Parts: sequence; structure tokens; C-alpha cells
Amino acid sequence: MAWNEVKSESDFPPVWDFEHEDTIEGKYAGKRSGVGKYQKNVYQIETKDGVYDVWGSTVLDRKMGEVEIGQLVKIIYAGKAKGKGGEYHDYSVMYDDAN
Repeated sequence: MAWNEVKSESDFPPVWDFEHEDTIEGKYAGKRSGVGKYQKNVYQIETKDGVYDVWGSTVLDRKMGEVEIGQLVKIIYAGKAKGKGGEYHDYSVMYDDAN
């Protein structure tokens, strides 16, 4: 039998706060799926200051689907946008496909 310990919150990287810093840039280091009550994706971005978790959303998940783990990525919070279902947080996602 192989036991795995459940990580405590202090074991996870800090979460990117898009309202404080509107851009995060670095290497797309990994992704965790099915996290939390709403089964969200969490993207790990390795910046020059360390690794940060970025919570996914419908918009961000669709855009991050174009980026491969290991590529350099830049995520820019573009503010709130209006859609059919109401307001949502919008993002611009760019990646460097030279890596």
C-alpha cells in the first residue's frame, strides 16, 4: 500500500491576484484539474519571483488550452466584460512558441 499525504494550504504556491498585478509572465509549469468545490483548473506559472497558482475560468481555460506545459506564457487581466450570461473576467493570453 502506498500512502499519500494531503497537502496543507501552506504547501501550495501563492495565488496570482489579478486585481493587484494585472500581468503574470513566466514558464507554464503545470496544471491541476478538479480543484476545490467547483472543480476548477489551477495553472502553475513559474516567474522570476517564484511559482504562482492561477485559478482557471471558462475564458482562461479555453485560452490556456492553446499553451503547452513548458512554454513561456503571459496572462494579462483585461477587466470585466459583458456576455450573454452577465459580466465575466476577461484575459489576454500570449505564449512563446519558440521554446
